[in-house]
Amino acid sequence: MVLVSGYVLALILSILLSRRYVPVLGVPCRAIIEGQTDGNDILVDIRDYSTSSKNPVKVSLHIPAAYLDRYASEIPGDRVLIIASDRLEKNWGIRELRKKGINVVAYTLDGCGCQ
Repeated sequence: MVLVSGYVLALILSILLSRRYVPVLGVPCRAIIEGQTDGNDILVDIRDYSTSSKNPVKVSLHIPAAYLDRYASEIPGDRVLIIASDRLEKNWGIRELRKKGINVVAYTLDGCGCQ
């Protein structure tokens, strides 16, 4: 019985960790330059307020990652490019937006650029 509960606990732990740390496939990194989006794509900045205020993107809709669940319905389009501060935030943000039916077409990381 203890062995089975250990396996169940390990399975639950691995699922929880994979949601944050396993990369999201099918979403390319793109250097997002202000004012240069394709058609109706919406820039959504999911960085924390303290981080985004140091390097603001003026044409973006700012919704910190912690508030995505609550305010995802306020995103006016269904094609989104996200700006995140790190890979963990990017993975989590893309998964949250996909759960809400929003298509994330690209991302960029703060200060990283895409090679």
